Amino acid sequence: MATLVPVTISNLDPAGTPLTGTERVPMDQGGVTVRAPVSAIAALATAPVQSVAGRTGAVTLAIADVSGAVSSSDSRLSDSREWSAATATQAEAEAGTGTSRLAFTPQRVFQGIAAWWAASPAKTKLDGVASGATANSSDATLLARVNHTGTQTASTITGLATVATTGAYADLSGRPTAFDPASPGAIGGTSAAAATFTSLTATGRVIKSVNGAASAPPVSLTGTWFTGGTSTTTKPLFLVEPDGTTSAAWSTAGTGIGVNASSSFIGNLLDLQVNGVSYLVIGKNKIAIGRNANYILFAGGTDTSETPTGACGNGAFRISYNGYYAWSSGADPSGTLDLRLYRDSANTLAQRNGTSGQVSRTYRTYADASNYERVGLDVSSNTFTFGPQAAGTGTLRPLYISTGSITVASLASAATVGAGSRAFVTDATATTFLSTVTGGGSNKVPVVSDGTNWLIG
Repeated sequence: MATLVPVTISNLDPAGTPLTGTERVPMDQGGVTVRAPVSAIAALATAPVQSVAGRTGAVTLAIADVSGAVSSSDSRLSDSREWSAATATQAEAEAGTGTSRLAFTPQRVFQGIAAWWAASPAKTKLDGVASGATANSSDATLLARVNHTGTQTASTITGLATVATTGAYADLSGRPTAFDPASPGAIGGTSAAAATFTSLTATGRVIKSVNGAASAPPVSLTGTWFTGGTSTTTKPLFLVEPDGTTSAAWSTAGTGIGVNASSSFIGNLLDLQVNGVSYLVIGKNKIAIGRNANYILFAGGTDTSETPTGACGNGAFRISYNGYYAWSSGADPSGTLDLRLYRDSANTLAQRNGTSGQVSRTYRTYADASNYERVGLDVSSNTFTFGPQAAGTGTLRPLYISTGSITVASLASAATVGAGSRAFVTDATATTFLSTVTGGGSNKVPVVSDGTNWLIG
């Protein structure tokens, strides 16, 4: 009989054909070889556990029953659990001297580091470095004065001349002897008090506080006025002209005072005032006089800062079409205007003032307001009155109205002239009062319009 070699099931060679379960497999059982059916062996894989740790039935395992198991109370677990200590306060974090275990939030970590840095000598050192400072250079570079910037008071520097710290002209060595502000001498043979300069250019303010005196104006330009050049080169003796402005229209006969502004300037070229009140103003397109310069004499052009009201030229004083002549009610021209003359339309002069009636008078004689002879047109009430007037030593004169003599054919339409208009014809065929006039006769009669016809009478 062949000898069986012990082998584990997992090391058996695969069967050539599938097992049916009835096959038997030799097994050693307590030193005795038995044959176990394949189906019994397969059932062992799904059979329930019969006992655990030598115990059967419902078994409850303890930590000790499991090899290598660690209980929750094992002290070795204390370092791996979530930290349960108290959170450090800001004061504790910033002090950084405590020895007890505490929890640190990111905020406390930051506060601790910030407090350490604030007290660190390294921070103090870095704070002393100026903004934009460069890395240290060599001693030679740092000591070279050409590389220094900023300012240093003269009093902190040794070896300087006295004038460097006092700034006094008297401490200046080698100073000119011809002119000393403390003791004026001569300049070009003339005393400093009346010095003569060939050319003097000032880039800052020029202030001269000198009182006027008899025959001694504080500023005097006594040179000969230049004439005979071109309109560009014949500059005024005294010229006010901003840089960049070109003047090319000066009189070749010479100019005393000239002002030339840029084309965009719309202000005043000249403003003469008394105690802050303007009395004469010359602007780009106007000349105004009077208190506060409210009365524009001449204005024109396209300067929108002023309304053109009048101009003088070609032998006439002219005002704009919508302007008017007006008189004030009192001595002050700025008072109420109570008499005005207007241009109603072409060739039409009007005297009007709102709803106020107007009076027009032509005098033969006038001594005063109580002695005169005149003819007047009065429309100041609800009636229109035209006739001679006299007072005092004046004589009331007769009024003659001449209509002229014309033929009937020359009369204007009665409807055109309106009812009440009168005329005188020389060729009427009849003289019957209030009869319609016809021409072709030899009668000379007055006629009146009824608005439709001319009637004798």
